[in-house]
Amino acid sequence: MSSKPAISVAILCGGRSSRFGTECKILHKIDDKYMFQILFEKFQEFTTDIFLQLSTEIQDVLTQNIDREILSNYQTYLDIYDNKGPLSGIYSALTHAKKPNVFIIAADLPCTDTAILQELLKYPDHQLIIPRWGSGYYEPLCAVYSRELLGLIKSQIDDDKLSIHELFENDPPFKVKYINIDELINKEIINENCFKNINTIRDL
Repeated sequence: MSSKPAISVAILCGGRSSRFGTECKILHKIDDKYMFQILFEKFQEFTTDIFLQLSTEIQDVLTQNIDREILSNYQTYLDIYDNKGPLSGIYSALTHAKKPNVFIIAADLPCTDTAILQELLKYPDHQLIIPRWGSGYYEPLCAVYSRELLGLIKSQIDDDKLSIHELFENDPPFKVKYINIDELINKEIINENCFKNINTIRDL
């Protein structure tokens, strides 16, 4: 891209991979690359601020199993809250980001099209731009969040309300834009596997 938008990119690396088997899925390679590497290479063109947001558990897994020379190529940050789920990852990413808006992408979504981010970036006057299926199912771990939401998310975590949906459902006090996933697939703007989540070995 000739100019980069004012956005950070945070690759969320967390979770216990309970359905993946004995190996932590973040250690599994696709075409000789870790999933976070695939996403990093896809989205680094959009920003000067791209990083891995790690839970303490995943940091331990990475440092014990991945060559330090590989990890040194990536900016990494630890979650501010332990054991608070993906909402903690989002809050931590917004805290560490250097840009006013942050593209949050889960590390287990290696098939994500860069075109989805281009669509999300069309609505800079919203505090949350989130893809949604026709069925009503959301993709909150492939969405753009404004750093203006930091206070709201912190209050929610402090109240132990850890559902991401609770942040934006029921008439939130900020502007939300929903992007129709089915429409983007039908128009061939993104591929049908764009939101393919890698939960098990069979998914690969």
